[in-house]
Amino acid sequence: MRYVAMGCDGRVFGTLCVLDDDVIRRGNRFDAILKECKAMIEEHLRMMEMA
Repeated sequence: MRYVAMGCDGRVFGTLCVLDDDVIRRGNRFDAILKECKAMIEEHLRMMEMA
């Protein structure tokens, strides 16, 4: 499971990933959490750019 967080300039800011096979098998719950974390990081980066 891997999600790439993008900066305001369109470049990669960082990557959120899970390497635990047990977590990956359980999937949906952790997938949703990672998607939400990615969205929050990208939103915070946008707010910092505006400040």
